[in-house]
Amino acid sequence: MAMKPKHGTWPAKIDRARKVFAEWVKLGEKAQRRYQNKPEQGDVDLTGKSRYNALWANVQALQPALFSRAPTVVAERRHRDRDPIGRIAAEVITRGANQEVERNNLEEAMSQVVLDNLLVARGVPWVRYEADKLDPRKVVMHEGTPQIAETGEPVDPTAVAKGKDGLHVDETRFDNQRTAIDHVEFRDFVHSEARTWADVERNGWVGRRVTMSRKEGVERFGEKFRHVDLTLPGPGSRKPLSEGGGVEGEATHAEVWEIWDKPSRKQIFVATGVKGNEGEGVLEVRDDPYHLEKFFPCPKPAYGTLTNEDLIPIPDYEQYRDQAEELDRISSRIRRLTSALKNVGAYDGSAEKLATLLEADDGTMVPIPGLKEIQGSGKGADDAVWFMPMRDIAQTLMHLYEARNQAKAVLDQISGVADLVRGQVDPREKAAQSKIKASFVSQRLDQRRKAVEKCARDTIRIVVELQIEMFPKERLREQSGYDLIDEVRELREDYEQQLQQLQEQAAEDPSVVQSGQEPPNPVEGLWDAVVQMLENDKVRGFRIDVESDSTIEMDQTRRKEERTEFLEAMGGFLNNALPIMEASPDLAEPVAAMLEYAAKGYNAGRGLEGVFEEASRKIRERAEMATQQEQQAAEQGGEQPPPDPKAEAEAARIEQQTEIEGQRAQAEQQQATVKMQAAQQEGQIKLQTAQVKLREAQVGLEKAQIDLAIRQEELRIKKETVAPAPPVAPTAPAPGPAGAGM
Repeated sequence: MAMKPKHGTWPAKIDRARKVFAEWVKLGEKAQRRYQNKPEQGDVDLTGKSRYNALWANVQALQPALFSRAPTVVAERRHRDRDPIGRIAAEVITRGANQEVERNNLEEAMSQVVLDNLLVARGVPWVRYEADKLDPRKVVMHEGTPQIAETGEPVDPTAVAKGKDGLHVDETRFDNQRTAIDHVEFRDFVHSEARTWADVERNGWVGRRVTMSRKEGVERFGEKFRHVDLTLPGPGSRKPLSEGGGVEGEATHAEVWEIWDKPSRKQIFVATGVKGNEGEGVLEVRDDPYHLEKFFPCPKPAYGTLTNEDLIPIPDYEQYRDQAEELDRISSRIRRLTSALKNVGAYDGSAEKLATLLEADDGTMVPIPGLKEIQGSGKGADDAVWFMPMRDIAQTLMHLYEARNQAKAVLDQISGVADLVRGQVDPREKAAQSKIKASFVSQRLDQRRKAVEKCARDTIRIVVELQIEMFPKERLREQSGYDLIDEVRELREDYEQQLQQLQEQAAEDPSVVQSGQEPPNPVEGLWDAVVQMLENDKVRGFRIDVESDSTIEMDQTRRKEERTEFLEAMGGFLNNALPIMEASPDLAEPVAAMLEYAAKGYNAGRGLEGVFEEASRKIRERAEMATQQEQQAAEQGGEQPPPDPKAEAEAARIEQQTEIEGQRAQAEQQQATVKMQAAQQEGQIKLQTAQVKLREAQVGLEKAQIDLAIRQEELRIKKETVAPAPPVAPTAPAPGPAGAGM
């Protein structure tokens, strides 16, 4: 029996945290077995043949509604201000993070998180940083100077070390830096006691359990791991052999807890049986290795049902356990009655071949000895054969099926699985009714969906932080394709053009351009500015906001509507703004600002922000150029200065590009307008058709009312003609015909 850890040590803290969640873990294990359709002791039917697995059905219906694909990273300037460095930095983060998400298992990990959320009401992802360690570079001596063997690059003699294979650079190198996202099984995650997750993030700790063999532990932690107690029968085991975890045999693996302690900002590895200077059970203590903003390598878990009392979740299955067990009982009775519902009976034993009639083919005569004696005794065939009655059993089965449907309806109401989610939509329903039902379902799932989306978003933020903090900047540049961004390529082309012009001038007149006075490279200057901004935590958090788009499939119709609305708004604005700018160039500045402001308000225009900012910049340049020309003309008494070929060429290029963009926008607007007009005409036709049908119905109703009034009048006249009422006596009314007034 293992010894109880001392109070205040990390093994004691972990044991206490696990005891707090012990009852919840039991409920989670029961829900997991139920989902797997494995019976538990005390279940309604231990054979498993008549179970109605409502939990599995509900999870399969809700899981795609909460998560169906990996989210796409979208980094943007938090306030959408005019900031070219921030825009490029956001584009670098977006591209680099999306490439990292494609390879770091986010989709699979989040699918497992959602499954835990639906089964045990808590799902936890965990982000790790990995890299391949490279061997030190070998050093050779050349004329008494140490050099890199492969490249011949000289090396500082103080950085040279001697090893088994000769001289090498005393360095630690890594390559293939990457992130990995793990799903933490619900029994493998613990945290400090707290009422809210904010309390854990503020002054608590989190931890996860992994299993290691003796060999793996020694390779990772050194000889100290030889003193660790091996308690588990294999990798991934969660119950020690002493507690019945597996068949009898020798334990091969140990539990190792990875703890992240916020107050000390340290990463601590804990295992039983270890004693050292760091404390009982402590294998290793490391200073904050990742330098994350919130320190923890995991986001807030994707919780299901919680109370304000603590962070112990309540599995969904516990909310409708009674209804699920009622379904089991009804299904068990249906199975037994269905087994009893057979076409069986008895017959007179004197006619042994009478039973073969049920097996005979059509048109076949079967000889039956003793049939004559049965008929001679005065008995009919019905007296010789008796079939078990099935009507009562069939009626009972119908009632049981009805009761099961009612129990399912109650369970669906409790669990939140609506008919529309299951695809059971009445085809007679109108589109508006279906839309209202879909909206209701969406509202009911919103809270849980937001928890999943927030968990995915925060996981992506950790990935982005690791890319910035741990990756070499050249790797981030490579991942993001920085040099392929449109604006960067344009900068590079302009710079190369400038260099070519300088070289041509230098060839004609070497005194024009002195050696070593090349202009600075704007591409590298922009990259340095982006890196500087990303490395500044405060500036980065303020200027860039990392979000993920929806984790469920987007509605293609909504996307088209957003784009159509964007094109209509931009096309209408440009049609009205361009004539104003031509008439009054002084208004170009506010018009350009309005254009940028309007474009940033549409999600559909996100990818065109740079284009609009560049267009607005050119509009301002044209306005400034026109103003300067007017001022110069006024100063020279109306005499126009000699034209500048470069300025004219640039103005012509800007005007041509602006005209092309205006024509394109106008064409797109016209196309969108045509579509909108067609949709309006179709809607008007449908409305007119509906009005005509309504009028026809009203006319039919009025005709029916008139016919009814005529019929009533005819009946009244007929009654008066057949049996007229006698005069009324002064004392009492005379009796009418029999049945009158009834």
